[in-house]
Formats: sequence, C-alpha cells, structure tokens
Amino acid sequence: MVSTPYTRGRSREYRVLRILREDGWLCSRSAASHGPVDVFAGRRGERLIIQVKSGKAKVSLKDREVLKAWAQAYGARAEVWHFKKGGRVEKELVYDGQTRLKLPV
Repeated sequence: MVSTPYTRGRSREYRVLRILREDGWLCSRSAASHGPVDVFAGRRGERLIIQVKSGKAKVSLKDREVLKAWAQAYGARAEVWHFKKGGRVEKELVYDGQTRLKLPV
C-alpha cells in the first residue's frame, strides 16, 4: 500500500483511538472530514476533542481558535496531539473546557 499524507494521518488517528480506549474513553474519529476536530471522546461526563498532527505539521492560530470554539460549543477540553519521531506523543492543551462562551442575548 502506498503511504500518503491521508493514510499516515488516519493511522495516527487510529492510534489516538487505541490510547483513549485503553484509558476508558468512548471515542470516534471524524473520518475524512478535513475539519478542525479529528477525534471526539467522552468519559464519565468529561468531553475531549483532539486535532492530530504528525512530523513537523503545525496548527495555525486561526485553527486553534476554531478548535477552541468547537470545544466551547460542546463544553469540552481541546487538545492537539503531535506525533513526533520515534512515536512519541506531545499533548498540547488548547482549551481547558472551564471558561464558558458568553453569547449575546
């Protein structure tokens, strides 16, 4: 099978699902969405949304704000998981899920 950016990204998303499920999370990936959220997860009333990146890929400031808006809309914590060389994962908190978005009345 030919390795493409899509298949490598999908592989990382499946790895995230395995990690979360082993830790008791109920989770799913947003297949082929190319959107701001790659993985949705929930556990004991907690909600988590994740953007998955690998190698030298970066998340722009605009993409972080969009991910944060999604987290606020769902009352979730937002993280970016960066897969580095050697399979190491760095988790970056983008939004803690505590501050509520104030909407105009």
